[in-house]
Amino acid sequence: MSDFKKQIIVSIFKIIVVVLLGLFVLVVPSFIMMSFHNLPELLESKPWLGGFINHTAMLVLSILIMLVLSKYNNRDRHLFSLTSLMQKHIIDLCQE
Repeated sequence: MSDFKKQIIVSIFKIIVVVLLGLFVLVVPSFIMMSFHNLPELLESKPWLGGFINHTAMLVLSILIMLVLSKYNNRDRHLFSLTSLMQKHIIDLCQE
């Protein structure tokens, strides 16, 4: 098998994995919301809470998947570079 065919197979496999991970991130928060038994009464009084729970769960799952795929090496992904930059700036301001 030539290198070009291997690259095509690897690329197709990566695309399938990404689509499945995206579906996982999309579907799991809905199951989390359905697992709460007292949520319907709460959603009637606070309708924004359903979207908040759903989107927060999506964000948390996405960040966890990013961390697992990067093998917790956040220097390569620059995931937390903004917070570390802000902390350095605050420390510099405090030392003046």
